[in-house]
Amino acid sequence: MSGFGRKEEIEAALSEMGRQMALHDASHLTVLCCGAAALCAVNVLSRSTLDVDAIGGVDSEDQVVPIEAFSKETAAAVAATAQKLGLTEDWFNLEASAILDRGLPEGAVARSARHARSEQRHSVGHVKVSHFLNDLGYSLQGNRKTEEGDDHPDRDAQFRHINRQVLQALKKGY
Repeated sequence: MSGFGRKEEIEAALSEMGRQMALHDASHLTVLCCGAAALCAVNVLSRSTLDVDAIGGVDSEDQVVPIEAFSKETAAAVAATAQKLGLTEDWFNLEASAILDRGLPEGAVARSARHARSEQRHSVGHVKVSHFLNDLGYSLQGNRKTEEGDDHPDRDAQFRHINRQVLQALKKGY
């Protein structure tokens, strides 16, 4: 893939970038994007684009702040995503950051956040979760420790094992 032709391709690339950020221990990053990719993501435009243009980062007070450069971890995640999906190295870039000099339309961040929240709503009930767990070989029986008392001697080892399994799954792209 040399670019994006559909919303699903953009979402797949951003999801892969999220996985790569976790694998590279990159800090959480919320960005405001613009251009064709952003318009495709909200179903306003349906045309191909080569990249995703980030305007800047969104801070804890929902203000867009300039990002001079990605951290080395985030840059590594962007590069790994490009390599895995066959994208150009600059598929996710800060080229549009000059827009901040002119100012953003009022409510741009709020509209973007509202759209993101509506896109993230997934309803999964306890039955579906139990099927997933069963498929993975887990039992829905209670654990061994149901009363207060000493921890199981291998408790830390159990959590280290689970963490290794999660990291291996992330590396495989799950």
